[in-house]
Amino acid sequence: MIVAFRFFYTNKNSFLAYFLDYYAKKSTLKYTINKNDDEITLFIEGSEEELLKFSDEYMNLVPNSVFLAKSSVEVVKETLKTNLQIPQTKFANITPAVIKNYISKAEILPNEYDIISEISVLKDGEFIGITSENFDELVEFCFLNLLHNQTLNLKNKNGYFILKSGFDFKYCDFVMPTSLPALPKAFIADEKSLIALASFEKPVINLKTSAIFRQNHKEAPLFFDVKAASDFFTFALFDRLSKEELFFVSVKIEKSDFLPLKISVSENNFIVINHGEFISQSEAKFLEEKEFSNFALFGLICNEFSIIEQKNVNIFFDRSLSDSIKVYDKNSAVELLKLPKFSSFEELKDEILSDEVGRTLFENFQKEFGFPTGDIKSSSFYSLFDIVSQILFGKNAKYLLDNAKDFLGTKGPRLDFLLKDTNEFDLAKFVRSGMSYKLAGVSDKIISYGYIESLVYFISDFLDDLKDDANIDNVIFTGTLFEEKDILNLMEKIISKQLNAKFSNYLGLEAR
Repeated sequence: MIVAFRFFYTNKNSFLAYFLDYYAKKSTLKYTINKNDDEITLFIEGSEEELLKFSDEYMNLVPNSVFLAKSSVEVVKETLKTNLQIPQTKFANITPAVIKNYISKAEILPNEYDIISEISVLKDGEFIGITSENFDELVEFCFLNLLHNQTLNLKNKNGYFILKSGFDFKYCDFVMPTSLPALPKAFIADEKSLIALASFEKPVINLKTSAIFRQNHKEAPLFFDVKAASDFFTFALFDRLSKEELFFVSVKIEKSDFLPLKISVSENNFIVINHGEFISQSEAKFLEEKEFSNFALFGLICNEFSIIEQKNVNIFFDRSLSDSIKVYDKNSAVELLKLPKFSSFEELKDEILSDEVGRTLFENFQKEFGFPTGDIKSSSFYSLFDIVSQILFGKNAKYLLDNAKDFLGTKGPRLDFLLKDTNEFDLAKFVRSGMSYKLAGVSDKIISYGYIESLVYFISDFLDDLKDDANIDNVIFTGTLFEEKDILNLMEKIISKQLNAKFSNYLGLEAR
């Protein structure tokens, strides 16, 4: 009897194949592993009883992955030959087997890569690496430090990290729950987010803080980055802290060669925002060079709005300049959109005052809310959000984005995203439309959502014109704006009506 375990897996670094090979070999059954594009299949042969035992005992120990799109099991008549090389890259991340051994027997055993931990702890002026012999001693040392509100210095092969017990949102880069069941004490997470946090990769995810938590922690932001423990040592340490009802630890990245893997969770996809150690630079280059035909590639990034160059396509965009958007057709380039270059709020004010409607609006607005002064930058769409947020709310662009994510309605006001005859974006009308709604008493959340929704419709109209003129069928969106879950869902909903839309920081890294 032959059973095929099929996995649709979207990471070129197929460490899933390592675990399949590891447990198939451990079973002593006859097997092959075949890869066809994004499908990895384990063919394993034995009696019905042997195969049921293999499935129950070993397949449950294969870690789940954010790159695993779907899986299936079926009985087949024949196997395919092994055609892939088992990856030799080693990861220190905890696995179901490690957790099972620790919980059931409290044993200190390495993971399937024969690694106990890659953590080193700063103690008595030097970093001490974790071994099976000093494991318990160093857990106790770290436990006592965090329990008594002392900072803890750790390092691994990727960098240096400082840990503090509790919440320090202004200081830290992300917080870690000492157990996933503790997460609801501070954050709101749906089932898909919990699955991602518990996956082998242990990615960073941006989650909303709960209303009750914010009432008790006035400094708490509306959204913040969260990560679960990925190393066995930190898992064991956090297990001790959790039993003492210390439920969260703040983590500051002091120095790092690789930022942790960060993803966004939409209704349909896991979107890779920052690839971390799980995607090598060579793999990223491979993905960027994959051939696609007839598509547009947008980059929506929190410190720039640009359209990114892509090789081997009929139409592609160039990010060489952040203050303009060009579309290339063969050897000719047409500048479709230029961002305005205002150097100060005073200069922008003069533009708003350039006609009678603008003068009346400005006078009424200034009486109620004032108007900022000083230098500005307007070389990206994110900077435009920063400008309008300072004018309307007296705060930066993050405030606008957080308000948009927190909006519970289904439709916002349509704000002006317009081009002048010179193909320059009309910043004055962009700002003036928001000022009108602010004067009318519309809430910050509704205005913020209106700006994001209007941006999506602006892009949709932009692509609609390109589709007709340049025969574009597919669009790939990339960038940290899609860390914002509700914005990503809005993009998927609106853009997908007319085009085949994909969302990823690198091509091909969507996990469905």
